[in-house]
Formats: sequence, structure tokens, C-alpha cells
Amino acid sequence: MNRLKVLPLVACITVAVSISVAQNPAEPKFEVVSIRATPSRGGGDGGRTVVPQEPGCQTFILRYDPGRISLNRISVYGLIALAYAEWSNERGGCVGVSAANYLSGGPEWVRADSWDIEAIIPEGARDTIVLTAPTAPKGSGPRDLSISGSMGPEAQGMLRGMLRRLLADRFNLVLRPQTKEMPVYLLTVGKDGFKSNGNPDWRVINGKPLTINGAQVGTEKRTVTTLRTEGNGKQYESRGIWKMSMPEIAAALMVETKRPTLDRTNLAGTFDFHLDYDNDGSGVRPSIFKAIEKVGLKLESARAPVEVWVIERVDKPTKN
Repeated sequence: MNRLKVLPLVACITVAVSISVAQNPAEPKFEVVSIRATPSRGGGDGGRTVVPQEPGCQTFILRYDPGRISLNRISVYGLIALAYAEWSNERGGCVGVSAANYLSGGPEWVRADSWDIEAIIPEGARDTIVLTAPTAPKGSGPRDLSISGSMGPEAQGMLRGMLRRLLADRFNLVLRPQTKEMPVYLLTVGKDGFKSNGNPDWRVINGKPLTINGAQVGTEKRTVTTLRTEGNGKQYESRGIWKMSMPEIAAALMVETKRPTLDRTNLAGTFDFHLDYDNDGSGVRPSIFKAIEKVGLKLESARAPVEVWVIERVDKPTKN
């Protein structure tokens, strides 16, 4: 039995730019915003317990209806990762940022509490914030989407700017950048060089091609992890990597390493390979550190200066 786990935001196209932590007053803002605490559903969503992969990174739903955006079950921590996606994507998305402690500080509710947000897009922005990859037939009502998978770069930038204004105006968010020396892992090339082991065989599950956001896995940049079960009932993780650069791969590995992981391979281009590993100590497969050596890479423990962000101030949202 295989259980699919898609790592949020890791597979999005990353943009190598420097981001100011301060919100820009000139950025457009939503016309009307309603923020409410997500109602309790008795142990989960519709009977399913929602377990975050890392604190603050609960699975949320983003819906688009022309002129309106809604976010359901999103934490403030996850909202920061979404609003500053150019920064967070380079560090493995919300999951990587949380696992490696790139964003710290703030009260516990920033990670634990979920919010439902409804926002009206102003008239002047509606011609820009449009879908380029509809995820449902026209006329079927609001559509579930991912910002980077369903919108062009200009629309992504404008919407994320509005989310940054929302964090500043309604949550009084203040972020402070800080550089500190901390334990890291360095992704390096082993003595025999990198050697791809090809694409994993689980791109087809139960006889059907595996698709995410309408795209068949393996045709675009992505990393996907499945939880595999042996005949004896023991489980291990199998991660597929497609069309990703080494800096992106290093960022994705932070989910397992729990530290900032920096690319020191000096390998250019993009790569396809897969890793089978044991992440809970059961011994059914090698650890991630041994598994990656099978493709000629190494994870070396070190200390290095790392730029992190600290939540200097955040408040519960102002009233609607």
C-alpha cells in the first residue's frame, strides 16, 4: 500500500531574488477581508485528522472565484511562507522553513491555530490576477488551486503582495532578518561522482499515471514522497525527484535533515533520481544519509552563517 505525500511549494519554480522583510506600503491591498478562526471539526477535517508535516504547515485549501480568493485552514506561519514564497521556496517551502527553523519566534498560536480568510480582489487588479491553468471547468464555481501552479508570474507577485499587506494590516506582523552561525548540512559530491538511478517506478499507481494539479508526475519540476509498505508491514519512504537543480534538491532534503542544507556540489543543470530510505529508525531501509550516497552525493555536518527570519511581533487578527 502506498500513501502519497506531496511536499508543498518545494516543486514550485524558485526565483533567485533578494526580498525585503518589510511590507511595502505601495503594494496593492485586498478590498475587503474577512478572517475567522477555523471551526473545530471534532478531531479533523470531515472525520480525517489533519496532521501537519511540520509545525505551522497544516494542509490548507486555496480557492479562486473571479474577484475573490479564499484560504481555508491556514496558519499564520503558513501564510507567511505563502506571502513570501520567493524566500520560502528557496528553503523548501513552509515544510523546509519549519523543519530547519528558518523562521522562528512568535507565540505558539502562530503555528497551531488555523484561520479561514475571504478576500475581495480590487477592481484594478482583477485583470491581472487570473488563472492560466484552470483546475475545474468554467462555470463550476470556485476552483481549488495552487498560486504557482495556476497563475502567471505577474499574478503571483500581485497576489502575494496583497497577502503581505494583509499580514501587516490585520495581524500587525513584523519580521526581522538575522544572520547567525548554526549547524547545517552541506550537500557535496562523493568520491565516485554523481550517478542518477533514474525515475522511480511509482509514477504509475494502481495502473493509472500519477498526476498532481493536472500534470503527470515526471513531466515538470517536482519532488514527491510516497510511504511504501513491505510485505512484513514495515514502512519506508520513497522520494522521487524530477527536473530539479542541486540547490532545490538541498532545500527539499531539509524535511529529513531538520537543518539548513546548503548545496556545495557545483553541479549545474537539473536532475532526476529517487531515494528509498527509513526515516523512523526501523531499519527497513538505510537512513537518508546512506540512501543519498547511492547516487554519489553526501550530506556532511558543518557549521555556517545562515540568514534566518524572526517574528518580532504578531497579534491575533483585528476584527472584521
